[in-house]
Amino acid sequence: MNINERLALFKMAKCMAEYGLVSGREFISISRMFFITEYSPENLFNYASLLIGSIDQDKWFEILNLIFIKYQNYFHLIMGEILQVTFKLTEEKTGSNEKARKVLVNTFERYLDILGYKLSTDFHYKTLDYIDVKIVPRETEDGRKEEQNKLFTILENKYPTIFTALTGAYERYLEGGTDANRQSIDSCRNAYENFFKQITRKQNWKSELNNVIKSSTLIELIKNGIFQYLSGTGTHSPKEREKEDAVLAIRLTEDILIRVLTESGEY
Repeated sequence: MNINERLALFKMAKCMAEYGLVSGREFISISRMFFITEYSPENLFNYASLLIGSIDQDKWFEILNLIFIKYQNYFHLIMGEILQVTFKLTEEKTGSNEKARKVLVNTFERYLDILGYKLSTDFHYKTLDYIDVKIVPRETEDGRKEEQNKLFTILENKYPTIFTALTGAYERYLEGGTDANRQSIDSCRNAYENFFKQITRKQNWKSELNNVIKSSTLIELIKNGIFQYLSGTGTHSPKEREKEDAVLAIRLTEDILIRVLTESGEY
């Protein structure tokens, strides 16, 4: 598990605790569907059954970590059932408030996206119920996680300021709210620009790229392609951006850093 997956699980645990809708009894019913029987040092069923009321943030974090790490093949199925209950109870609690519904769905979409999953929902307006909640793993995600883990290890050890900026992009994206996507992109631009300043050892890094990168096509992409996108949708964007813009910014930044670090022999 990398630092951003851990952050996403922490945010999800906080959200689950704040809504306080899924009780220990409801969780145990869900877990039994998937034959989850162990919880070290306690039996998971006994542990969950003691939580008659709401589950606090720390316990949710333990539970989500357990499922994500030990029962990863079931994570998307279990979370699908948990969110089915959560969304249904939210509708009952808010009186089918459309704004509250969108905020809740958008929040979990962000968390799950960082964990490598896609959330889809189908709301039935007559019964005020989510008749279908699906969480599916994104294709090729396993290989990407390995690349991300390796990249963040290198950044943390050799480029700590870049590591901080890029993890900050994830954190702002996960927090959501007003201007979160643009700020996340801005953190990517900060990580991106400072990375190239560091490897070229020049503030005017664009004019020095040919000293550290061989491919003229890659240099052009770095200077006038990706950097322009990060600047135009982040720092200099006149409007709030969509969450898809933030995800693209994060992935572009990571991919270019991996490409350049590979060429330099550091990756």
